[in-house]
Parts: sequence; structure tokens; C-alpha cells
Amino acid sequence: VEKPKRFNDKGLIEEMLFLTQSKIRAYNHNPYAPPQGKMIEDINEAWKRLESEEHAREIALRDEIIHQERIESFAAGFDRKAGMREQWLTDNLKLVTKDNFGSDLVSVEGSVKKHEAIENDIFAYSERVDAIRRMASYLEQEKYNECDRVNSRCEQIFLLWKELQNLIVRRRARLNESLELHKLFNEMGVRMDSIRKIEARLKSEELGKHLMGVEDLLQKHSLTEADIRVLGTSIEMVINDSQRFIDEDLSSEIGDYRPAEPQEVRRRCEELQQQFATLNQLADERKNKLEDARKMWQFFAEMDDEKEWVKEKNQLMCSPDIGRDLSSVERLQRKHRVLNEECQGREVLFKKKLAEGQALINAGNVGQDMIRQRMQEMNELWEQLIDRLSERKHHLNESQEVFQLLADCDDADAFLSEQDRIVTNDDVGTKLAVTEFLIKNNKEVQTTLGNFKDTVNQLNATGVKVSDYSVSDANTISSRLDALNRHFAKVQENANNREARLKNALSMYKLFDESDTVRTWITEKEKLLTTLVPGDDISEMEVVRHRFECFEKEMASNAAKVGSVNELSTSVLSSDHPDSAQIQHHQDNLNSTWNQLADLVEERKKSLETAYRYNQFLTEATETGNWIQDKAKLVESTDELGNDLEGIMQLQRKLGGLQRDLQVPFSLESLELEKG
Repeated sequence: VEKPKRFNDKGLIEEMLFLTQSKIRAYNHNPYAPPQGKMIEDINEAWKRLESEEHAREIALRDEIIHQERIESFAAGFDRKAGMREQWLTDNLKLVTKDNFGSDLVSVEGSVKKHEAIENDIFAYSERVDAIRRMASYLEQEKYNECDRVNSRCEQIFLLWKELQNLIVRRRARLNESLELHKLFNEMGVRMDSIRKIEARLKSEELGKHLMGVEDLLQKHSLTEADIRVLGTSIEMVINDSQRFIDEDLSSEIGDYRPAEPQEVRRRCEELQQQFATLNQLADERKNKLEDARKMWQFFAEMDDEKEWVKEKNQLMCSPDIGRDLSSVERLQRKHRVLNEECQGREVLFKKKLAEGQALINAGNVGQDMIRQRMQEMNELWEQLIDRLSERKHHLNESQEVFQLLADCDDADAFLSEQDRIVTNDDVGTKLAVTEFLIKNNKEVQTTLGNFKDTVNQLNATGVKVSDYSVSDANTISSRLDALNRHFAKVQENANNREARLKNALSMYKLFDESDTVRTWITEKEKLLTTLVPGDDISEMEVVRHRFECFEKEMASNAAKVGSVNELSTSVLSSDHPDSAQIQHHQDNLNSTWNQLADLVEERKKSLETAYRYNQFLTEATETGNWIQDKAKLVESTDELGNDLEGIMQLQRKLGGLQRDLQVPFSLESLELEKG
């Protein structure tokens, strides 16, 4: 590498300094030292700095050259890419300015897809447009010499980009409006197809061949009506959505563009509404026809049910079963009453159904002739049922009377058997109270039988009546009543016989009762007499004597009873009583006991009288002796009185009293007599 001239100068200086120093050393002169800052080291150091600076400068220049070359290349790339972007934007601007979206939904949807592809391309291209802007910014930052041109071109591209975006938005708005309108047109077409399909179903003349068929058709029609309501809702929504195209209430972004003329949109809406109104009219007509058919078949079905019911009840009324006994007849009567009540309730419903049938005829129903014929048939069947109801009721009533008579006869026989069991009882009682009770019961039985005679007579009268019934057997009834009459007569006879037996027993038990009463009294009084023992005390003797006097009175009363028993016994014995021996024995036993008592009473009376007189004598003697002693003491007490006036007066009073006492009618002679 060629060294610069200054490098040679630096070498020459070093050489000259070396030679100079060498010469100085050679001459032994003082060494030469360059001034400070100009020494070889300083020069070398400065030279190194120079070389370093020079090298740095060289590098900077080289880098700048490279940078400028890169800038130029970058600017060329910018121009190339800017041209491509301008061409692409221009082409797309031409593309998006076209509004040929098609005349049907498929074409419009294709246009939408194409537009979406364009939007996707534009969206993806935005990065490239931004790259141009970044390139322009870079060139401006690097102070490119044609920066104004670059910025102008970048601005032009950006304006084209903005215009393209605006056109895309407006085209998208126009395309959306067109797509929405064609969707509405398509919805209208779909609704028209639905209307035509439903019309085809509603124009069917099938009305069903029976009630289930009509119900099925009505159910299907309900589904069709539901479809119509749903269709009406969707049509209303389509009409409402189409209204803004008629009113031109569109987005401001589409400008003067119109996806279709308002008159065309209005025409299609009116056509759709007209078709839907026609469809509703057809649906109403179809429903009215089906309802009319259902009423007819419903009437026939109800009449069939009534017919089956009437036939069933007619068969029941023709049953020969009129009962085997009273309970079965009453059961049949209860069933018949229930059936009669059921028929009465059913008759109201039946007449209501006939009125409904007449209303169908008056309304001009398609089956009015069949309805009229069915009504006539049902009236005849119903009249037949009413007649048979009355006839069976009559037969059941007659059968009930017959079996009631037989049941009453059985009850009467049972009653008579019960009464016969009572009156044939051999028990006549064991004592008076029981026999009286049995007589009372027998009287009640006789009274009951007397009253029951009316019942028997009534049964005989009823037998004569029911013998003429067609359901009765006159011979059976006659023999049954004859047996009842014989049974009744037998029970009456047994009751009378029992009355006689009970009366005989009653008379005997009365006799025995009175006899036993007297005999019991005698036994008690015999015991009483043994207790009437005379004592030494006069007061006790008075009590015993009083009790004996009461006993004598009571004995006199029972003597009358003994006489009554004897009279009753004589009367019973004279009537050939079946228990005469027993009655005679009771009479003899009573009389013997009574006589023994009478003897004992007489004996006891004499003993008591003697003892009483003796005790009375002793008492009076004792009392007289005591009185004499008292009076003697009184006389002796007068000796103590003074001779004064007071003493004499006291003596006079005492002696006067004593004199009065001595005047009592009492004498010792009476005591002597008693003693004797």
C-alpha cells in the first residue's frame, strides 16, 4: 500500500533525529532532546492518532457510501412497491365501484362471497399499505434526497387506500341491503310455497267416515292452523322487514343505490298478504265443515251409545226372574228402582240429545235425513223401554206381595211357635210370686194372641187378593193360610189350658202362703211365750203383762187368718183340685199347731196372772209399812216443838197434814183380803 507523503516525512524526521543524536554522541556533545511535545514518541503518538482518525474517516465514508447505496436501493424498492400498490388499488377501485350483484338470492350470495373475498384481500393488503408508509417514513428519517416525492407518492397511495376502504364499506352496505331484500324475496317465495301446500291440504273434500276419523282430521287441522299461525307470524315479520324498502328507509351509506324498486317490493308484499288471507279463509271454511261433520258423527255416536244402553235395559226388562223369595224380590225391586231412576236421569240426557239432533237438522246438516231417521228409531226404542219398565215393575210388585204374604205367614208361624213354646210350658211356679208372674205373662200372651187375630185375618184377606195374581200359586197360598189358621187355634187353646193350670197353682200357693205365714207366726210366738217368765219385781211384771196383752190381741187377729185359711182350703178341696192331699195336709198341720199355741197361751196366762197378783200384794204391803213408819216419825218430831205460838202453829200444820193422809181410803183389811 502506498504510504502517504507525511509518512515519509515522519520517517525522515526520525532518521534525521537518529543521525543527529548519533553525531552528537560521536562528538561527545551533550545529547539533544527535542522540545516537549515534539519528541519522537509524541510524533509517533500523534501519527497513530492520525492514522486512527483517518481509518475511522475511511470507515465512515465507506459506511455512508453503503448507506446511500442502500437508501437508493430502498427508494427503488419503494418506487417499485408503490407502483404495485397503486396498480392494485386502482384495479380494486374499479372492481368495487361495480354494483352488479345479481337478480336473485343465489347471485347476491355469490356476490357476497366475492365481496368477502375482496374484503379479506383488502384486509390482508393493509399490512402492505402500512409497509409503504413505513418505507416512506424510513426514507424521510434517513433524509433521502427525494423525500418530498416519496411522501407525495405515499400520500397518494394512502388516499387511494382510504377511498378503497370507503368504497368497500359502501359496497358492503349496498350488498347487505341487496342481500337482505333478496332474502326477504326468497322468504316470500318460501311462504308462498307453504301457502300453496297448505291450500292443497285445505281443499281436500275428505270429512271422515266416523267420529274418530273426523277427530283425527280435526286434530290434523289444528296442526295445520298452528302451522298457519306460525306462517302468519313469519309473514308478518317478512312484511315488517320489507316495509323499510318500501319506505326507502335505507342506510345512508348506500347513497342513491336501491336494491329494488319500492313498487316491486310493495307488490310482492300485497300478493303475499292476499294469498295468506285466502289461506285463512280456506282454513275457516275447512274447520267449519269438519266441525259440522264432527257434530253429525258425535250425534250418531251418542245415539249409538243410547241405543246400546236402551237395548241392554230392554233385555233386563225381559228377564223372567221375578224372585224366588222376599229378599230376592226386594233386591230386584231395589235394582228396578235404581234402573228407573237411571232411566229418568237418562231421559233428560236423551231429550237433550234429541234437541241437539233437531238443532242439527234445523241448521241444515249434511246428514239431516239420517239424523231424522235415527231420532225416530230412538224414540220408538225409548217408548218400548218405558212400557217394559212399567210392566216389570207391576210384576215385581205382585211377586213382592205374594212373597211378602208367605214371609208374613212364616213370621206368624214363628211368632205362634214362640208363643206356643211359652204356653205349653209345664212350669207353674214353686211359690206364689212366681205363679202370679207366670199368670201375668200368660195374660200378656193371651192379649197378644187376641191382637194377633187381626193380623191373621189380614193375612187371609191378602191371600184372597194375591191368589188372582198371574205370578202366584193359589193352591200353595190356600194351604199355607189353612196351616196358619190351625196353628193359631192350637196356640190359643194351649194358652187357655195354661191359664187354668196357673190359676189352680195360684189358689194352692195362696193357701200355702197364708198357711205358712200363720204357722211361722205361731212358731215365733211359741218362742215368745217361753220368754214371758214372771219375776219378783212388780215393774217387770207390768212389762211382761203388757206384752202378753199385746200378744193376745195379735193372736185374735191371726185367729181370723186361720179361719180364712180353713175356708179357702175347704173351697179348694171342694173344687177337685189336683193337689187336694197336699192342701189337706197343710190345713191339718196348721190347725194342730194353732190348737197347741192356744193351749200354751191359756196356761201362760194363768201363770202370769197369779205371779202378778202375788207381786202386787208384796209391793202394797211394803209401801204401807213404810208409810206408817214415816207418819210415826212425824208424830214423834212434834215433841221437839216449843210451846210458843210459832211452835204450836207448826204442830198444828203437821198434825193437820197427818190427819189428811190418814183419810186416804186404805185399810189393813184390804191387805188381809189380798193375803187371803
